[in-house]
Amino acid sequence: MRCGDYSYNASEFICCDNYELCQKDTQKVRLKHKCCGKHCYSVGSSICCGNRVTDKCHPYMAACCGYRCYKSDEEICCNLKIIPKCSELHSACCGDECYDTTRMCCTRSIIHPCYHSSYV
Repeated sequence: MRCGDYSYNASEFICCDNYELCQKDTQKVRLKHKCCGKHCYSVGSSICCGNRVTDKCHPYMAACCGYRCYKSDEEICCNLKIIPKCSELHSACCGDECYDTTRMCCTRSIIHPCYHSSYV
């Protein structure tokens, strides 16, 4: 098989967008590599956000917000903005703000008290 100008063994490598070779996880190699667009990266230390490799911001709770990494146990991504979570378990986005879904509602990017028919 070929990857760009290089010949490679498909049982040992994967080709990232016909540009860079990435070693597969085998019994000999336990590094866990993946393709991110045309580049190979180590999933232990990096994350692929929007086809760009970036350093992991947290070993287990790393997530992407556009091209940036954020800590998903502490933060939330709202309209490509990383902001602190406002509730441990019930955070959600309303526009680019965080709100607690157990206390408030969101309509057209406006946070407001929820009105339920059972209260009327």
